[in-house]
Amino acid sequence: QKKADRLYNDFAYLEATEVYKELIENEYNVTYNSKKLGDTYMRLRSPENAVHYYGDVIEDTSLSPEYYYKYAQALRGVKRYEESRQWLKKYLESGRGSEEIRAMLNRDEYKSKATYKLQPAPFNTGVSDFGVFVKDDKVYFVSARAEGVDVKEKTYAWNGEPFLDIYVMDK
Repeated sequence: QKKADRLYNDFAYLEATEVYKELIENEYNVTYNSKKLGDTYMRLRSPENAVHYYGDVIEDTSLSPEYYYKYAQALRGVKRYEESRQWLKKYLESGRGSEEIRAMLNRDEYKSKATYKLQPAPFNTGVSDFGVFVKDDKVYFVSARAEGVDVKEKTYAWNGEPFLDIYVMDK
């Protein structure tokens, strides 16, 4: 348990998921570890996995109402909007709600009025590439592609990707 929590607190989310899963498989502190595993997957931007682990414990009456909100957010991430609304309402009923939560429930934000088609840029890679801007006929962007470095020595423990760097190319 200490190892899993230390990894989580050190942002080593990928490693933490494995330890939390092992603890759950061994039926050790299942509710706590399922909550932490859900939290870990939300940090990794994986709501489909978070929904699974939050869903396993969400009916536990000893659960803090903050998990109603977290579960609602994970459900929104997998486009289960009506279920998300139900858990936001339950969060409000717990007395923890705010005007922001009420506004979320009153909005009909889930029905997009526009359709977008994204096309990858020719310089995209399989790792994180983002923050593109153009200045003086140069294209600047941030990437985890790790060109010219030893990848094993330069990776984030939280997602296993190489450290970020700024890249420049001709427009």
